[in-house]
Amino acid sequence: MDTQIKSKIKLNRLRAFLFCATALILTSAHSSQALPKIRFSGVSFLGSHSYILSNYPVGLKLNEESDTKSRGDLNKTLLSAIENTPPTGMSLVDDLGHLKAGDDLAVTFAIDYEKVSHEQFGDRIKIIAEISGQIIIFDFSSQTLVANYPIAAASNGLIKSSEDLQLESEKLLSSLYLGDEATDGILQLAAKKLSLIKPERKIGLRFQIKEFNFSETTLMLVPETVNINAEMQYLGQYVSAQLSHQHNVSVLPFVKGYAINNTMAGRFADGAIYNLSLPPPDYTFQFDFMNAKSQIFNEDDLLFACQLNMQFTQAITNKQYINTTLYYGIPKLVAKNQKNIDEWAAYVDCLEVFVDELISQLARPDKKWLKQHGGDNQTSVQFKTKKGLFNG
Repeated sequence: MDTQIKSKIKLNRLRAFLFCATALILTSAHSSQALPKIRFSGVSFLGSHSYILSNYPVGLKLNEESDTKSRGDLNKTLLSAIENTPPTGMSLVDDLGHLKAGDDLAVTFAIDYEKVSHEQFGDRIKIIAEISGQIIIFDFSSQTLVANYPIAAASNGLIKSSEDLQLESEKLLSSLYLGDEATDGILQLAAKKLSLIKPERKIGLRFQIKEFNFSETTLMLVPETVNINAEMQYLGQYVSAQLSHQHNVSVLPFVKGYAINNTMAGRFADGAIYNLSLPPPDYTFQFDFMNAKSQIFNEDDLLFACQLNMQFTQAITNKQYINTTLYYGIPKLVAKNQKNIDEWAAYVDCLEVFVDELISQLARPDKKWLKQHGGDNQTSVQFKTKKGLFNG
């Protein structure tokens, strides 16, 4: 091979190398520039002042700041989790507590539900802890919600009846918030979800659970120790989370109980209040918890059944596409030494399982399933009409 040919080959290789290197640099630079800058505003709690104080006792305690320079455990844990799983769709600016007029987008993880319940079996007590919240991205200047992503977590514990029930309940809730070496808490789950989010100002169709109501019959089943508004809030947000998770659609927060005129109130860890305006939904859902009953199922089980009405409506035309009442039942093992049965918790469990399956029907209506749970031929037709909205 002569010298001239060798020189041309080397030149071509050099050109190819330079082209690839330049393309890589430009692509990297473009990707970096394209990432939206989002200001991290920490953990917050949804609701008015009185609602927050009564409904998030453990979360508020964990997030207390000892002085103006110290962050509470929730914020510190969330920041640590974000460092372990950094966002890939945004450039997150850690500027907690320093948001000011003129800032563009901000993000908060807003807690919207905290609950603990108990069941006693002989000399043992089962503790059930539940927490839910949502990642909220908002325009700070206009105080308008841009996007939200619901998240929920639950955990169980078993203690001796001689142990301090309140203390152990707080410990379980704290662990569910903060996580440990073996199990993610809700803050780690939020960080993992945040790492996958690619915020966009232009969102597609928006859905919203406008109502989750209890009938007079079901209201009579609610124990005095249960806050009815908080329970409605939990169930409404649970449906929202399932709708978002199963169908990957944009779901506005369920705001009954902490919103006036579609404006959602909340409080940051430092006590600062925010009020976010929500954009109007394109489609709305209404759920009515109509009835609930329990009966002996077999020697060791009770059957807990619930009846639910669901309505699905286009907001701008007020045209209703689904209006159906269905029922569902789940068996619950009752131990011979069980001293008390938390029937309300069992009904809520029934509703959760019911909702999981019912929401899946929106994209893949199953005539057999709908008929099995109280529907008719018209029910199947209703579900099929708009199933394309949930198959995107």
